[in-house]
Amino acid sequence: MDNKNFHCLQRDGVIDVKLTKKSKNDIKTALVVGAHPDDSEVAAAGLMYKIARDDNYYLASIICTDGEKSNGIGNSNCRVDEANKAAEIIGVDEIFFLHFPDTKLHNYACDLKDKIDKIIKDLDPYMLITHSTDDNHQDHRIVSKILSISGKRVPNIFHFNSPSINTNFTPNYFISLNEAELFEKINLLETCFESQLEKPYGLDMDEIRQESILYAKKYCRVNGGYPDPKIFACEPFYAERIIKNFKE
Repeated sequence: MDNKNFHCLQRDGVIDVKLTKKSKNDIKTALVVGAHPDDSEVAAAGLMYKIARDDNYYLASIICTDGEKSNGIGNSNCRVDEANKAAEIIGVDEIFFLHFPDTKLHNYACDLKDKIDKIIKDLDPYMLITHSTDDNHQDHRIVSKILSISGKRVPNIFHFNSPSINTNFTPNYFISLNEAELFEKINLLETCFESQLEKPYGLDMDEIRQESILYAKKYCRVNGGYPDPKIFACEPFYAERIIKNFKE
């Protein structure tokens, strides 16, 4: 990690990187939690950009593992560096790296919950954005379950899509993206997560783009059936709980 970071602290095995000068005092905090580097961005980079550009929000991110089992270029630190680069581009204010073993979160569920509980207590988030339990990846499921418990007092909880999502995922909340916003998201993924492009079963940008456009059509059907030219694409979420829209 480079010296552009305003601080980088290590406490109880958690690396806390402050990326901006923005204070979380007197504004709402949105907390995005991904099991691996790139999970949150693949699912919700469009929403993350919108939150980061809203002066009424402080955007924080937790990454539970370093993703070392899915590393296409052989550098054990590369995925952490990729996540840090993406966070800087999006405008994430603070990022926490928990460094649990990739694919083994079920063996560390209690420790993982303890660390997440401490971060939630400190940040007091208004919104949580994380994985769905309707996911075929075991790390994604355990993170989702922990956040539903640890976030029981958080007003808004959203569970996102992923390449490993299963057919039980039924989104009921959509974030619309125009064509430029979708391009910005795809460009971020291609620029920052290079290790995930070359490996077998790596990120497929065409698939991500087309799925986002298809979800826009689904969103329009849900909301009256009429295409909206301003809605080019959508990121889908299952809203476990909504007290207020995030823009309010």
